[in-house]
Amino acid sequence: MAFVKLDCGILDSSIWPDRPAREMFITALLMAEPYEVTEPTDTIKIRTLESAGFTIPPGWYGFVAAASIGIARRAGIENEDGLSALERLANPELESRTPSFDGRRLVRIDGGFIVLNYEIYRKKDHTSAERSKRYRARQLSPATASLVPNVAIRVASRKHKHKHTKEEIESSPCVTRDGDAIMVHWNATASLPRCLVLSQKRRVSLAARLRDAFFAANWKEAIDRAGRSQFCCGVNDRGWKATFDWFLQPDVVAKIMEGKYDGLPSAGSAAPAGPATLRLGQMTFTVTQGPSSEQCGAEYPTYLAAWNTWKRNLNPTQA
Repeated sequence: MAFVKLDCGILDSSIWPDRPAREMFITALLMAEPYEVTEPTDTIKIRTLESAGFTIPPGWYGFVAAASIGIARRAGIENEDGLSALERLANPELESRTPSFDGRRLVRIDGGFIVLNYEIYRKKDHTSAERSKRYRARQLSPATASLVPNVAIRVASRKHKHKHTKEEIESSPCVTRDGDAIMVHWNATASLPRCLVLSQKRRVSLAARLRDAFFAANWKEAIDRAGRSQFCCGVNDRGWKATFDWFLQPDVVAKIMEGKYDGLPSAGSAAPAGPATLRLGQMTFTVTQGPSSEQCGAEYPTYLAAWNTWKRNLNPTQA
């Protein structure tokens, strides 16, 4: 079903005071379908089969596949009044706001009627920007629709791609708000290395991750699980620790939620002999001998939290 757009501008048109012509035209507009005229086409008089002396140039118009009486019946207009209205609509009108076709609006051809200014109504749109914004939001999941995709989105066209500037990314409200919340929660997890600043590179990564529904819904729990993971806290053969930049990589949150980093590290990750041990950086701790402020310096709060988490998660047979 085709559609057209009417707005209050028609109230100020020259057709509005003419009720029969107005209702016949609006009815024809609603009945019309997009139609391409591929070659010059002669028009026919309303009451006879004689040529009306006007030729429709090739182009796109609206075609109404109905006789005059059919349009009049749908418009609720008496047949004679409808015929007279169609004659006025097919004639030139000097007062018309649309100078195209000398003000003609609706003309008769073989098989029905042509709405000459149909494409003007089809293309008329005062809300395109807002509707496009809502359309893009609907393409996201409910979890991320509120973010309004105006950050780091590449708008593709046939000729070029546009990427938002660094300034647009850095000043985006959604990245600032949600990025700050993620960083605060990350830093509140003492067993993970602190993130001191949301750099421009991190903001770009955040913008990309926040457009992912799974990340938006699970980032908080994923941080908590990473903080409880011995592997993410440095209990591995390399002493590697999860960092904020690592967390912002694609699929990391999904892997955390799938349990890839849960449980105890492999046997080769800890000291090969003696009681269960925890390796943090270059230091090794046991269940009974944990980190001290003198030994760890500035890393003491982080190491202490990791050590306490490690002890709570230890297998009872190892503890």
